[in-house]
Amino acid sequence: MSTQQVRQAEAIPRGQAPLVRVDNFSLDIIRSGDPVAVLTGINLTVHSGEVVGLVGESGSGKSTLAMSMMGLVPKRVSRLRGGSIEIDGFEVTGKSTRDLRGIRGNKVGMIFQEPMTSLDPAFRVGDQIAEVIRRHRGGTRRDARAEAIANLKLVEVADAERRADSYPHELSGGLRQRVCIAMAIACRPDLLIADEPTTALDVTTQAQILDLLRRLRQDMGMAIVLISHDLAVIAEFCDRVMVLYAGQMIEQAPVDPFFDRPRHPYSSALLQSLPENQKPLVELSVLPGAPPQLGMVAPGCRFAVRCAHVVAGRCDVAPIQMYGEDARQYRCIRADELELPGADNE
Repeated sequence: MSTQQVRQAEAIPRGQAPLVRVDNFSLDIIRSGDPVAVLTGINLTVHSGEVVGLVGESGSGKSTLAMSMMGLVPKRVSRLRGGSIEIDGFEVTGKSTRDLRGIRGNKVGMIFQEPMTSLDPAFRVGDQIAEVIRRHRGGTRRDARAEAIANLKLVEVADAERRADSYPHELSGGLRQRVCIAMAIACRPDLLIADEPTTALDVTTQAQILDLLRRLRQDMGMAIVLISHDLAVIAEFCDRVMVLYAGQMIEQAPVDPFFDRPRHPYSSALLQSLPENQKPLVELSVLPGAPPQLGMVAPGCRFAVRCAHVVAGRCDVAPIQMYGEDARQYRCIRADELELPGADNE
């Protein structure tokens, strides 16, 4: 069975309305008293049961977008420049912490990038999961602890009763990540945001964590937004992929067409830099240069200064709009002229 057939077999039927709707969302960060654009004109939808991958270099805005979907970007250092984010019809942007408590945990959960720093070292992991349950659902400490242990069993933590009494530093990286997942799904959210859930884990543990997320998606019907630098993980796990560059969405597409034939030069360059696409005894392909610093983007295509296909006077003059249809979009005026290589699937 092909990867596409497996993905179709695992897919959960979607409803008419998307669970998540990000509409022309733009956000500034206040730095030294001045607003600096970190996200510009982001559009994204996620349906129930769907897995969407966010990729891009460090600083592209992936985690900022995820934090914005949770309403976790501090208002004292940020400014909404425009647009909106809705989770199951609830408007997230502009809401107070009190208003957001109703969706955090209940509607949307998040696995943060580093489990050791997202767990409190002073409390046992079972108590931390139980606190999430009591805060959102109430109940007694005994009932919350029993449910916390049940959640540890759900994420396949062996000897869950004993592990619930462990402190984070007493657990391996893989076990800490499972605890974070148990905490994120404790109230059975409709959406799970996973920010680099396999970073710093060995290959075997990475595979176990991805299998766990896949099973939770099937059993609970959760939608998942997966942030990862690992394109192999995106190819294996996601239904759709969205590429961010310098705070802009530059391409989105179903996973298989994206890897077969990317429509943006940046996407193609990312795929060509994968080690598995390199020929033996040949110098590795690299993407030259670096993304622009915040607040220093040039007019026109933000990737133009690094692009091997740039045309002066066309690509670097005015902002580039998104082309294509809803299912497949790209921010490149030369996309129809270019035959860009994708991943080597041979």
